[in-house]
Amino acid sequence: MGSHAANASRVKNHLMAASYASSVVASRKPPTRAVLVHPEHVVNDPLSDDAVVALERIAQRYTSFRNTGGFFHEDDAIIQLLRPEIPLWFFNSAVLLRPDVAAVDAALGRFEAKEVTPRFEVMATASATAVGERLIAAGLVPGDIHLMMWGDRPAPATDFPGVEIEEVGPELFKRFHVANLFGFEVPVEHHSPAREFRWWLDEPRHRMFLACLDGEDAGVGMLWTEGDHGYVAAASTRPEHRGNRVQAALIAHRLHKAQEQGCTDFSSEATWGTPSARNLQRAGLRIACTKTVWTRPVATR
Repeated sequence: MGSHAANASRVKNHLMAASYASSVVASRKPPTRAVLVHPEHVVNDPLSDDAVVALERIAQRYTSFRNTGGFFHEDDAIIQLLRPEIPLWFFNSAVLLRPDVAAVDAALGRFEAKEVTPRFEVMATASATAVGERLIAAGLVPGDIHLMMWGDRPAPATDFPGVEIEEVGPELFKRFHVANLFGFEVPVEHHSPAREFRWWLDEPRHRMFLACLDGEDAGVGMLWTEGDHGYVAAASTRPEHRGNRVQAALIAHRLHKAQEQGCTDFSSEATWGTPSARNLQRAGLRIACTKTVWTRPVATR
């Protein structure tokens, strides 16, 4: 099978996998505010009073990027953030919300103008053959499937022996920054100076936490709060400390801090089939929707 045919087959498989999150939700009251997803793409969860609101909450995380500096674009079909000086994927991505090929073309142009390797996060609401064909034509292939997760009943607190967690202020910020980059396995030659991230300290909705395992910096986690909603944001564990429940401790700690702050529901995301996804489920979050990540193979960049 030729490479194009193989990629086309892979597209169909990923779109079919993403569609498992699409089940018709009956007897739901309509949302009171505009949402970035459609009700038919919400998993019917009897524990949630309104799963549509769950996805609206998750959508807040994308629009919060508008205040992070760098280039930001937002319209009905796509949200795109570009900060080439920061070597982390979530600062250089386009999130496709609707099956809009013209929006894909425009985003590809912005990636090219900023000399950034294209990376698209295609929500289940945007899955369409035409979108997949356009991304393949641009040299991208589907990779990870991410789970968008939500919950309003965190699991009871659990002890995590050996793990100590501190909230990060100016005095801990450099340690946090180094642990974050190593946790995401960013090559040392691409490490950005800590000053590129110091705006995190000035954003009142954004909190950072550093986890130590037996006295060594082991992992980090972030928490974004918007009103009564808490987003359990990007977390990473240094490779040498994985398998010691560092991430599980960070999840539980952030959920607790969000509750202390008055949050009544919570969201996050993780790659399907990973320890991260299992940790979030154990903590009380449930799958609300999926998205597929499209990137350009390293050999073709």
